[in-house]
Amino acid sequence: MEVLIKQTLLSSDMAKCDCITVHEQVVVPDPLPVVESVVVPDPVVAQEKVVVPVEVQEPPAFVSDPLWPDMNQCPGNEIWVLVTSELGSDSKVTPANVQITTQSYYIDWGDGSEVKKYQGDPPELHYYDNDKCENVDSLGRKFWLLRVFDTQFDSGLFVVGLFGDNNREHFNGVKYVVFGNELSYYFWGQISCINLEAIKYLSGGKREINKYPYFTNNRSARNVKQIIIPDDITVKYIPGYNYYTQITHFGISFDGIAFESTQSLLGSPMLKGKYDFSKSQMPPVNIGLQYFASGGEQIEELILPQASYEGTSLQYAANNCRLLKRFVLPTSCRQVNTIYGICANCELLDEIVIPEDLGVDCEEGVDAGYAFIACSSFMGEIRLPNTRFRRFTFNNNITCCGLKNIVISDKSPFDLTYDNAHFLLRNTALGHDNFVKLFERLPDFTGDTQRVINLTGSIGVEELTEAEIKIATDKNWQVIGV
Repeated sequence: MEVLIKQTLLSSDMAKCDCITVHEQVVVPDPLPVVESVVVPDPVVAQEKVVVPVEVQEPPAFVSDPLWPDMNQCPGNEIWVLVTSELGSDSKVTPANVQITTQSYYIDWGDGSEVKKYQGDPPELHYYDNDKCENVDSLGRKFWLLRVFDTQFDSGLFVVGLFGDNNREHFNGVKYVVFGNELSYYFWGQISCINLEAIKYLSGGKREINKYPYFTNNRSARNVKQIIIPDDITVKYIPGYNYYTQITHFGISFDGIAFESTQSLLGSPMLKGKYDFSKSQMPPVNIGLQYFASGGEQIEELILPQASYEGTSLQYAANNCRLLKRFVLPTSCRQVNTIYGICANCELLDEIVIPEDLGVDCEEGVDAGYAFIACSSFMGEIRLPNTRFRRFTFNNNITCCGLKNIVISDKSPFDLTYDNAHFLLRNTALGHDNFVKLFERLPDFTGDTQRVINLTGSIGVEELTEAEIKIATDKNWQVIGV
């Protein structure tokens, strides 16, 4: 059974997630004879157009330069990599580094150097002589078309940005990566991918990619604007740690998708609109749902997988989602022992759906400290009569608004505090009658350490009589704010 906590229904459908996605798999055909020379067509005006909804035009969408080769012409069994020089006219060389792990492949670097066969390990590093390049785009950058072909398989792992050490930031000239429609490689961006702006999979071949593009660290993905995956490609896994990306949407179906990780999965402040994971696979216990959307400041609706959640934590699952209006938890959360910070700073939260069995199998109780901080638009109820809380925090930081009622287990241990209170209900809208009922349900700690309940700024506290307050104090509660 679910508990529906809500003020008003959403007035309009949330913006649909229209994002770009990549998955982890590499396709490599049987090796072919070494090619001595490869003719690359002269640059032509690109025909590629990417439609991006107006509401997600920030940052500006990636657009191919009109003087680059048309990357849509990439053959089905090749990978095309556009390399540009961003170092200025004084720089003599532009480095580029690519790798297909555990496989053999051929590379035409696109500058007249030898085309030869490479093995999967170690990665291949190449330096382009800027002075010898005759290709100049409309922005005055030198550019080269790097071709990877004759790979051993049609799926696997394609890696960019592998030179340098983790303690330094190295430039890599790779700007744009396009996979042919017969390949299912997943993309892994490592340190030095600072020039990369776009990854694209060409449509026309129904296939599965193992994983959405993954980046080793924040710096390597800081300039990525688009990851394009067509509808005829299925993404199997999606990784977390997307807080670094400028990508405003994923553009893939989440139905049936599995999670390689969930930490900050929707953590980018650029992500907008509705994210419906209701039909996604529930992550295993060792991955969990904690920090799932932490930092997703422009997310308006979030639906977590609708199945039984066996994990123990929902900590910070949606904190700092300042535009979040509707939040739906899994249908069952019996093992959850912490929702610490779960909706902190969700300033527009109007509806939250919590399963009635939240934490019922946790002998020690559920930690709800810092759980509902600055939820200044919430005017619903929280009814969890079977959930034993160790502490509970609802603090709007705004006078007289928020929570209309709360019902929790009268066997709650309240053995933890937040802001010097075990039960913090500051600036709520419970009203006189609900506060009296709450006092009547408070656990009795007579003969135990005194507990503290803080009602400062809440509607109805000024109407409480001494006799009504005594209901709580007789149970060894200190009542603050009356």
